[in-house]
Amino acid sequence: MFALPHHLRSFETATAARLVSSIRLQSPTKGVMTAVLADQWRMREVGIPSTIGWLPVGTGGSAIWSAANLNRLSAVAKYELTQDFANVTNLDSMYFAGKSMAKYAYMCLTMSEILKDVPLTRQCQIKLKVKHTRKTSVSLADAPQGGVRSFRKQHPDQQAGVRYSVEGCAYRRHLQDPRSPGRVRCRDVQ
Repeated sequence: MFALPHHLRSFETATAARLVSSIRLQSPTKGVMTAVLADQWRMREVGIPSTIGWLPVGTGGSAIWSAANLNRLSAVAKYELTQDFANVTNLDSMYFAGKSMAKYAYMCLTMSEILKDVPLTRQCQIKLKVKHTRKTSVSLADAPQGGVRSFRKQHPDQQAGVRYSVEGCAYRRHLQDPRSPGRVRCRDVQ
């Protein structure tokens, strides 16, 4: 096997003894790799943080926020809270809907843990909870494409066996009626 430089720095003594430093291979993206004559590697990382959280960390512990930064963060949070969570996260793709919901969940966490604004946090939680209880889409197995895809609704052509390509179609809402004005139809897949 070949090890990258960051692997070499983590090898335990027994694994480091198995290096064949005369055999090297250039990785297309990660630099020069060195051969290791072994069936397994034993590594040890030193100095890794033992507590990991969701909030920003400053040197020596929790980040310290200036009054100006907290005021600006509060203003942005209040503005973001005016958005319609349901419409912003109401997407045909569970992936992109989840990414959008994660944004609002992190916003609620920021309001609670950094701003310490209980009423604002409660408003955020209520809006997020209402969105979370709505069923946004259905997952269906897609054997020809090899996996699971999410669909808001299935177009009648797909029930008849006509498939549409997946490249970019999630963004273009390919499962809504492609014959309706203003909608883009994805190319047919043979």
